[in-house]
Amino acid sequence: MHAGLPPVLSAIPGMSRLASGKHRVSLMWLLGLGYLAIIGVGAGLLMLPICQRDHVVPGLDCLFTATSAATLTGLVVWSTHDTWTLYGQLVILALIQLGGLGFMAGATVVALRIGLRVGLQQHLRLSDAPNAFSLHDAWRVVRYIALTMFGLEAVGALLLTLRLYLAHHEPWLTAGYQGIFYAVSAFCNAGFDVARGFTGLRAWHDDAWLLLLLSALIILGGLGFGVLAELVARRRGRRVSLHFKLVLLATAVLLLLGWGHMLLFEWHNPATLGGMPGPQRVVNAWFLAVTPRTAGFSTVPTKDLAPPTLFVTGLLMIVGASPDSTGGGVKTTTLVVILLAILTLMRGRSDIEIFRRRVSGEQVRLALSLVSVYLAALLLFALGISLTEGIHTGVRVGAIDPLTRFTQLLFEVLSALSTGGQSAGVTPLLTAASRGLLIAAMLVGRLGPLAFVYLFAKPRRPQLRRLPEETVMTG
Repeated sequence: MHAGLPPVLSAIPGMSRLASGKHRVSLMWLLGLGYLAIIGVGAGLLMLPICQRDHVVPGLDCLFTATSAATLTGLVVWSTHDTWTLYGQLVILALIQLGGLGFMAGATVVALRIGLRVGLQQHLRLSDAPNAFSLHDAWRVVRYIALTMFGLEAVGALLLTLRLYLAHHEPWLTAGYQGIFYAVSAFCNAGFDVARGFTGLRAWHDDAWLLLLLSALIILGGLGFGVLAELVARRRGRRVSLHFKLVLLATAVLLLLGWGHMLLFEWHNPATLGGMPGPQRVVNAWFLAVTPRTAGFSTVPTKDLAPPTLFVTGLLMIVGASPDSTGGGVKTTTLVVILLAILTLMRGRSDIEIFRRRVSGEQVRLALSLVSVYLAALLLFALGISLTEGIHTGVRVGAIDPLTRFTQLLFEVLSALSTGGQSAGVTPLLTAASRGLLIAAMLVGRLGPLAFVYLFAKPRRPQLRRLPEETVMTG
């Protein structure tokens, strides 16, 4: 047994070798297999009669729900409240919690393992010698993350419970259960709700306190553990990293731009914000700007949003949250690095500089490659679901023309791939093949970007030779 490791970890084959550094076990394989195991167990539990209400849910839909919960997506085929009993809802809640904790811990450990979080090692008092990051350090990181996550969720659950009890006059047990469920779902950016039907949070559209509380939990969960750890360390007077500054800058800018867009295009939309009093429009517009950061909640029907709002919502879902967070997407720092590279090119400079620091060209290539692969995956899944839904035939589907139908399906694929959870309302109507594609998209969206960084952000061996350079015309 490896010294300093919990017995349960030391008993896992290969773990002691990973800790000693002699034979490195792929962290991505462990994370991926862990996710598949959680989803498999969750789907099996949801198939039990004790978890289902009045009708039998097909096995594929149980798998879809388990995948959506574990990958923190929020897309559903069946109403969570009307379909699953209390036991089924608790299974979904456990899947959300395990998925959020597992991914945040896995992403942080991967970043530390390949040297992308050097500053975080000092904040957590980990081994700082080159290549000395061990499984014991990983266990300490998981412990820190679990304590941080449970602490923030507990505070959020308490505040939500008090609000539901005092303002909405819910019984203590109901208020407590909903407070815990929504605190976990919001912090993990999962987007699951326990409202009747597919109404989301529309019943709370007039409660600014609840919406602002949920917004705060969503934002905190989307910042990433590295930023949360530096926020705590900031009180001790330590210098913050460039990553910390870029995440906060990108988050603030995206939220403000999204908020302004929602106010501009939805203010007079009678199907969304137009029928609300002025202050409610402002708060709900803010909530609409926060939730596309892969949270998936909504106080208005997503299908009734104006076309420009749907477009911007899709862009926000593509960007997603920040690295080592519970959110999905290509991540805020990826967008910032690409924008900085463009700005540097326009200014005619060779070095990418911000906040008196320089960003390497390798990081720019990694960011551009990640976005390219992500968009290619989006294209392939969109084409696949178009074929499975028969859009290629060019005939009308019910009362919906093919172009509108394709737009709805594209939005659903984008929501699954970004683990955003926003829905145009067509997921329950999809064929079994299309649901299978969305399951694959949710898994790719959750693990794909992290796997890409893990594979290609590792230090490279120096090249022993370089070929002659020649110019290639572009543009």
